[in-house]
Amino acid sequence: MKKLVGLFVMSFLLTMTIAGLLLSGVKIDKVQAQSIESLCPTEDITNTQCQGPKDCLYPNPKNCNTYIQCTVNNDGMTGTPVVMPCPGGLQWNDNQKICDWPNSSTCPS
Repeated sequence: MKKLVGLFVMSFLLTMTIAGLLLSGVKIDKVQAQSIESLCPTEDITNTQCQGPKDCLYPNPKNCNTYIQCTVNNDGMTGTPVVMPCPGGLQWNDNQKICDWPNSSTCPS
C-alpha cells in the first residue's frame, strides 16, 4: 500500500510540475531514446522506481540548462527520458541533483 501511495504522490507531483511548466510557456521535450544512449538505467529504475525526489535525474549531455528526468514505464523496469528546464540562468548540478548557479554546476566547461 505504501508503494502505491508513493507512486501516486510522485505521479501527481510530476503531473503538476509539467502542467505548471506548460502553462508558463516552457517547452518540455521527450528525448529520442536513440539520441542519448542508456539515459534511463534499468538498474536505477528497478531499484528506486523513481520515487525519491532525487531519483532518476540525470545531466543532459546536450544542454547544461536542462536535465533529464526519467519516468517509469508500465513495465516498472524501463523509463522514458523527459528533458526538464532549469530556471533562467541556472545549470544542472549532478552532484546535488538540482539546478544551480553556473559556477556550482557540474556542466563541462
